[in-house]
Amino acid sequence: KIIQQRANKAAIKPIKKQSLKRAEQMKEYLREVKKWKVGKMCAIFPYLKAVDCHHIKGRSGALLLDKRYWLPVSRQAHTQIELNPNWARENGYILNRKTT
Repeated sequence: KIIQQRANKAAIKPIKKQSLKRAEQMKEYLREVKKWKVGKMCAIFPYLKAVDCHHIKGRSGALLLDKRYWLPVSRQAHTQIELNPNWARENGYILNRKTT
C-alpha cells in the first residue's frame, strides 16, 4: 500500500505558478519598466531616485502593462504605500481597479 501511494504521488504534477500568457506579460513588463524608470525621481519623496514602479490600480490582467497607472517611487515610498493603505488612498497612490 505504501508503494502504491508513492507511485501516485510521483504522477501528480504541481500547478504552475503562472500561466504562459502571464510569463510573457512579465517578460515584456520587466523590459518596459527598466526603460521607463531611467532618470525618474520618486513621486512621493522627490529628493530620492525612483527604483520601483508602483501600480496604483494593481497589477492584475492588462493593468500590469498599463503605464497610465505606473508611479515612479523609491523603495522607502513603496514601503510607505504598502504599510499605510488608507493614507495612500487619501493621497491618490492607490486607486480602485474599477474606476477609470
